[in-house]
Amino acid sequence: MFAIADGSDAGTLVLTGELDMAVEDELRVALAEVPGSDGAGIILDLSQLTFMDSRGLSVILETAAALQAPAQLVLRDPPETVRRLFEICLPTGHPRLRFEPPETAAAMEAGA
Repeated sequence: MFAIADGSDAGTLVLTGELDMAVEDELRVALAEVPGSDGAGIILDLSQLTFMDSRGLSVILETAAALQAPAQLVLRDPPETVRRLFEICLPTGHPRLRFEPPETAAAMEAGA
């Protein structure tokens, strides 16, 4: 099961459950409608994700690429499995993606 909820901060979405090809269109629509998609940036709270496949990764990367500088897509508290997916697929990172807390980014850079 997958769910999208508004976070407590403006421009924040909380993703829950499994992010895969079955829900990628739902996520695309939600991301296009979130305040911040117009240039201020978006925060995705990933702490409640239990699974993400390459289709979920693709939607996140497409969204990040569509943001205009200096806006970023912030990935907050990704679980270890999701963090690892980004680490494997984007070993040098992405200019429009930022991880919170910063320890997550440091762990990716250290290869932890």
